[in-house]
Amino acid sequence: MSTALVLVKYTDAAKQGIVAEGGYSSRVNNLTAAMEGVGGSLGDYWVCDSQEWDAAFFMTGPDNGPAFQAALNTLNEASGHIAEWRVIPVAPAVDVDEQLAGLMGKAVKPPE
Repeated sequence: MSTALVLVKYTDAAKQGIVAEGGYSSRVNNLTAAMEGVGGSLGDYWVCDSQEWDAAFFMTGPDNGPAFQAALNTLNEASGHIAEWRVIPVAPAVDVDEQLAGLMGKAVKPPE
């Protein structure tokens, strides 16, 4: 399983739907169902006070590879609800520290 921070910019049509459906909780419900449908889960969901992004959330799901991610990108953009999004893979600090410890002394050193 992998975890990612997702930043989303909704289209005007999506924002109209959010207002018509009574708020962002409808998006949380939709994302929760979608993530469960692919064997994952939705973490915290925040609405952003930003001109650049409308929402930010964590999602955890199976490592399905680049073909799955490309298909997901296509479906999300074709839905007409997402103008732009960024998926940023994240890892717990303890896991990164473990990898660092295993690499210490093995990394290629630059020429002096």
